[in-house]
This record gives sequence, structure tokens and C-alpha cells, in this order.
Amino acid sequence: NRSLLLENDNIRVAMSTLLGRGDIDRFLDIAFDLTWFWAQSSLQVEGRDLMVGALRSHGDEASPAMAARAWLAASLLATFLTDPAAVGYADLGLECALRAEDDALVGWLTLTRGMAYSNLVGHQDAAGWMEEGRQAVAESRDPPMWDPEWDQPIIEFMLAFGQAGPPEQRREHVEDAI
Repeated sequence: NRSLLLENDNIRVAMSTLLGRGDIDRFLDIAFDLTWFWAQSSLQVEGRDLMVGALRSHGDEASPAMAARAWLAASLLATFLTDPAAVGYADLGLECALRAEDDALVGWLTLTRGMAYSNLVGHQDAAGWMEEGRQAVAESRDPPMWDPEWDQPIIEFMLAFGQAGPPEQRREHVEDAI
């Protein structure tokens, strides 16, 4: 993270150049890969705004799978910020994942949708969506969404962050994530 912080101005220029050239899939791919950097570096607003801005201005040019990944990341970052727009981002991402016919992405976005709805609007189906998404990701034979060592801890973190269950249950998910 430290070296990425030192290079953040160059990253911004590179991202702007990609968007200016209309290379939306590459822009979104790199933005997706930067999600956890932004989350851990207190740059959630910048990451969310970059992805949402690009999707709103060039999203129709993006592949459905790439757009779904970007909406997933935007929803995660917005949820961490307690931004109610996270629920809409998750819904848009789920629509893209369904169009892409990508079961793993559908699972990740169902889980993300549940986390956003649970945290931000308290929807009665949120816990069910989170479990449905977790199961879909577990059953998927697709490559991991992030680094193979990260996928399961990220799921556990999302479950801890999104569930309204007793503190012991949340603590268990946090411990499993670590």
C-alpha cells in the first residue's frame, strides 16, 4: 500500500488517460484491482467516485462482466462509507452479472447486495441474500475474484460486516477472516 500511495498521482494520470482513450474495460479492470488499496488507504470516496463516474459516462461501452465487477467494488466502497447509494450500485452490478451469465459474479454481487441492504436500509431479505451469495461463490468453479488467499477471508469479513446477528456470530466471522 505504501508504494501505491507514493505512486497515486501517476495512477490517477494513467486512469484518466485510459478513460480519455475510451478503454473502459481496462480502466474498470485496474479500478477493480485497486479496490482494497482504496479501502485500506482511506481513499474510498476517490475509488467509488472514479468507478461510478466511469460507469455512468462510459458504462454502455463496458463488457457486462467488467461493469458488474466495478459496480461490486463501488458498492463495497460505498457501504464502508455508509453511503446509501451502495444498494443501487449492488443492484446495477447484479443486473450486469446476470447479463454476463457469470455465476460467480452473481454470487459475489448477491452477497454484496445483502451486505449493503443490511447495513444501510435494514432489508428483511438481506441475510438470505448474503447466505445465497456465499453459497453461490463457494459452489462456483470460476477463478477467485481476488487473490486466491483473499476470497474466503473477504467473504467472512463481508458476513461479519453485514449481519445483524449476535456479537458472537460476528466475532466468529471476523476470526475466520483473519
